[in-house]
Amino acid sequence: MYEKMGVGNWHGLRQLAAELVFSNLSEALFGGTRAFAPKS
Repeated sequence: MYEKMGVGNWHGLRQLAAELVFSNLSEALFGGTRAFAPKS
């Protein structure tokens, strides 16, 4: 699990951060409604 601490891991962290930011922005923009992006 810790053998890939190079660029691949950094890319994964950036992807996760981007998803979290996008999710928060979506909730803020749409007033927190789940109608446009239902959590599955």
